[in-house]
Amino acid sequence: MWKGRSRAVRIVEVITGGEQGGAQRHVAELVTYLARQGHEVRVIHGGGKWLTQAVDGVADIYYLPHLRREISVRDVRTLWALGRLIGDLNPDVIHAHSSKAGILCRLVGWQVKIPVVYTVHGFVFFDPTRSIWSRGLYRLLETWGARHSRGIITLSDLDMEFAQKAGTRAVVRKIPNGVS
Repeated sequence: MWKGRSRAVRIVEVITGGEQGGAQRHVAELVTYLARQGHEVRVIHGGGKWLTQAVDGVADIYYLPHLRREISVRDVRTLWALGRLIGDLNPDVIHAHSSKAGILCRLVGWQVKIPVVYTVHGFVFFDPTRSIWSRGLYRLLETWGARHSRGIITLSDLDMEFAQKAGTRAVVRKIPNGVS
């Protein structure tokens, strides 16, 4: 357990997709580590067998079918369902991964007063293949989200620079990907 903690921390990890990828591997390794440290870890994702199998027996898994990468009118339903589930789980901290999960979790955390840590696996608005509308919307949402995060973890200098300039009061740290 973390220094100064007398009990296990209840942590909810949230990511849009559970299919195999870099962010999902990171979540699986983090969940396994945190559980071994004695913390109560739960995972919420939008589908995919890989992550579910990777943390089977280590953490409880919750599936929200509308928690998808794409922006959709269903996101209002997703936000409501995510907020209800997180409220029921009553974690000490929410840890979000991926742009969409990051935005939704910070909205939920702000509403229910649960601190949110957000790991940026690359800000989507830096992606030149996305439309100008999409990049602008995500930049606006990420600026708001940065101001409503307890902590932000980035993997690159570029992402760290944006997070710091967004007016956040959150602790911002860069932790580059490791090599195994």
